[in-house]
Amino acid sequence: MRESRFNCAHALRKDSLIKFVCCVPKELRGRLLDFPRLYAYPTEPEPAGDYVILDSGAFELSMRGRQIDEAHMAKMNEHYKKFGASNDKPVIGVAPDVFPNPADTMKNWKIWHANHYLPVAPVIQFTTMKKIDLYAVMKQVKFYGVHPFVFISNPGLRGAEAWSRNFQHAVNLVRENMKPNWIHILGAGWDRQDIMDWRRIDGVDSIDTIAYYTAAREGFAWSGVAADDWKVTAINNAVMARGLLSQKRAKN
Repeated sequence: MRESRFNCAHALRKDSLIKFVCCVPKELRGRLLDFPRLYAYPTEPEPAGDYVILDSGAFELSMRGRQIDEAHMAKMNEHYKKFGASNDKPVIGVAPDVFPNPADTMKNWKIWHANHYLPVAPVIQFTTMKKIDLYAVMKQVKFYGVHPFVFISNPGLRGAEAWSRNFQHAVNLVRENMKPNWIHILGAGWDRQDIMDWRRIDGVDSIDTIAYYTAAREGFAWSGVAADDWKVTAINNAVMARGLLSQKRAKN
């Protein structure tokens, strides 16, 4: 259980850096290997490098009005097993969550473990888009207990909104009660300014986004002029995001 590492979980991280995790589309495979990366099920990941996140695919399912069922879980477990996923680095498996539904996510957690599937990292969900329900967060942290790696699912907030709507308190509850070595925000950082704004949230270790490449596809560069090849612009956007997050956090 790596008890000694849990005891070292940082309470204050004002000068720590945030990692930029690239969600990888098929066109950029092989071109982002020096970044931490996220691959949504059933996409096969590339070599881990720093670390790799295997996502459950819950968000994409939610966009189609569906959610993870037991058949999906069984396939996820085999996928995770094939690529060496666990509940910690270097290959982290995201729990079978339901976006945005804490109750169904916890129900899936019980089903997953009742089937003796691989260890996975829990996901803290919120009940309503754009709102931070601290009671729901507290209920979840008590349910999951101590874990080395914890995901928090962004309920559609930009960084400035997260700062003004108690997201910091949610992160504090997770860190104080679940004692993680790492907290990752799923789906955060939608443009250059937004990435800078997320730096205000203390205790966050990494964020991921598809915006670096969706912006590039639309011809938008986060620094300088867009290249003729959108894939080049996407890589440049990712490098820019990594650079922004590697700076010291803004003082609150």
